[in-house]
Amino acid sequence: MGKLLKTAKGKLIALISGVSIVAAGVGVIIFLLNGEESYRTISVEEVNGKTIVVNEQNANTEAYQGMHLYSGDDVTVQQQADMTMQLDMNKYVYAEENTHFWLEATGNDSKNSTVIHLEEGAVLNRIKNKLENGSVYEVDTPNSTMSIRGTVYRVSVFKGKDELTYTTLEVFEGAVQVDLKDLQGNYNGVTEIFHEGEVAKIRADMNFSEFIVGEDKSIIHEIGYRELPLGTVNALLDYIDDGEELCIGKDLLKDYTGLEDHKWEKKIIREATCTLEGEEKMVCSVCQMTSEVTTIPMLSHTEGDWETVVEATCEEPGEQNKVCTLCGEVMESREIAATGHTMGSWIVTKEATCDTAGSQSRSCTICDGATETRVIEALGHTMGDWTVTKQATCDTAGSQRRSCTVCGGGNETQAIAATGHTMSAWNVDIPATCEKSGSQSRSCTVCGAPETQEIAATGHNYVLDGHEVTGEIVGTSGVATAYYTCSNDNCQQRKTEQHDCTVDGETWTATCECGEVFEFSW
Repeated sequence: MGKLLKTAKGKLIALISGVSIVAAGVGVIIFLLNGEESYRTISVEEVNGKTIVVNEQNANTEAYQGMHLYSGDDVTVQQQADMTMQLDMNKYVYAEENTHFWLEATGNDSKNSTVIHLEEGAVLNRIKNKLENGSVYEVDTPNSTMSIRGTVYRVSVFKGKDELTYTTLEVFEGAVQVDLKDLQGNYNGVTEIFHEGEVAKIRADMNFSEFIVGEDKSIIHEIGYRELPLGTVNALLDYIDDGEELCIGKDLLKDYTGLEDHKWEKKIIREATCTLEGEEKMVCSVCQMTSEVTTIPMLSHTEGDWETVVEATCEEPGEQNKVCTLCGEVMESREIAATGHTMGSWIVTKEATCDTAGSQSRSCTICDGATETRVIEALGHTMGDWTVTKQATCDTAGSQRRSCTVCGGGNETQAIAATGHTMSAWNVDIPATCEKSGSQSRSCTVCGAPETQEIAATGHNYVLDGHEVTGEIVGTSGVATAYYTCSNDNCQQRKTEQHDCTVDGETWTATCECGEVFEFSW
């Protein structure tokens, strides 16, 4: 068989660690990761024969297609039965007859940890896509653990006559790492990787775990294709049809197992219904050999459309039923809410006027059993334009009046504010001087009312005439007298101020504290 094996170069390595094989769980697993709720998609894709699932609450359920399983579920595939599970939409586990395992699964569809604790029997694992970083997929057996990252492999566990526990690993694609442990769960540090086309055989008791060597003293054995169960071979053929590149081709796999000796066809003995299980068996069209009769699970009810059995009225609810289109059983009932009244248009029963309210009413157009009335608000007056009844003057207010253009009533009067004086420009009567105020006057251009106003005195406008050094000069410091004269017309008002100054005796110049520079004599 050596010529049938592919090289493992470029293939993904699937790790098998410890005495267990980790596989994906079935159904939707809900759990808390870092305090947040996550979900796993795990479902029973196909089940033949009888498989029992026991959950963590010890509730027994017979597996069925589409069933969801959860982390902690214990699964037993009974004799002449098998089951296929789909995990996270890209992993598949085919469990053969007489197989017992329980599931452990955490994480979500993109990052997760999946462990199939295989206690006896055999499972065929297919990891269709490479696992995401941080994701784990393992098969845990009593004497070894198989861990993978994208591969196809089969693991089987059985008890030998020597009371030792045996595990067999057959790798059909990729690579698998195996870590050995004894039946107490103690790992011994022995780790090996097996590639496609290779088989590992392990035996262990409570104190030891070891690889079984062949006649060539190697721990690597070849796959015995003829010994593979029919269901496992068919699963491998389906994987090849789905694009999987295994270590053996499709035609050669058929030849090795003798599948061409039989041409199996499914024969329905009794169709399954909504209320009754069906039966079927496999018949070889060449030799007419038949398989054991297997049960076809009862069909799920096929929901029809909602049918109205009691019409709803304006005030009373109705009823609808949904029945199975196969057996006619009522599957669900629901109430149809009362439709409520459909009110017609409002009809005026009393016209509203400017001062008084009116009324209107309406009735249901379906049952005539409901009538509503409501008030039409008074229209209110529609007032005309204002008419002046007294003209306003500069000092006195006037008045105006208006009435409703509809009824002539609702008279309103309103004051017209006095217009106020329209004053002329100011006329200067007495001009203001530096020290005396003046006056100005004006009058209303409409009624002649006078108004006078004071003009404030302008104040002096002093201009510097010059400086003169006066008093004694001490060193370079002295006192200067500044002379100022008012520059306003006809005003010769004069004043003096004493300023400090700095003198320069050599040039006969002085600089006043006001910033003026002038010559002086002494």
